[in-house]
Amino acid sequence: MAINKVQRYAMIKRAAEKIQKQKLVDREVDKQVAQVEKYDDMSAIHWSDAEDYAKAHYGGIYENTRIGDEY
Repeated sequence: MAINKVQRYAMIKRAAEKIQKQKLVDREVDKQVAQVEKYDDMSAIHWSDAEDYAKAHYGGIYENTRIGDEY
């Protein structure tokens, strides 16, 4: 089965378009991952602000469960 020039060109063009589309999707995914990482609030808590973070997010529990205090 012989493939003429037009069929061969069409096959190469479809393959190239498929690769280009996948690269575009990969770039978009990379951009989305970068945005998530940029705005991620799950960054490490430093010891200097650990108490402030705990009070801000878990204030009631934090105040009521200190060591030595009764519930």
